[in-house]
Amino acid sequence: MELNMPDKTDKSEQQPTKASHSLTVILGKDNQVFYFVGTPKDAKEGDLLQKTDFSSAGIRKVILDKTKEIGGDEKGIPMIVVVIKAMDDSKYKNMVDILDEMHITNSKRYAIVDLLPEEIELTKKFDI
Repeated sequence: MELNMPDKTDKSEQQPTKASHSLTVILGKDNQVFYFVGTPKDAKEGDLLQKTDFSSAGIRKVILDKTKEIGGDEKGIPMIVVVIKAMDDSKYKNMVDILDEMHITNSKRYAIVDLLPEEIELTKKFDI
């Protein structure tokens, strides 16, 4: 799989992503997958954190549905931004699995970033 990294010498401004265009995926222990749309604050206030799995009817369907809902830019590239976050006790295999899903769903805009403390709190309702 090809991995594109940002050009650190590029100083051009990038437009911020709308919260409604971002899908955060949290990889948990025991192959658990959580997701929410928007910001952690949106997820907490609306109780929007959901749990799924790595099946084709799981996270793949979530990504494809959200991609269809948001649509694409003028070049037809999906405008969804998938933010991938892994908990300390998630498996490396799950990171590979979610990167495979990025390829399968033709998701061009995604990032792997650190988990925020408030996102860990959100997952506690699932007793992980």
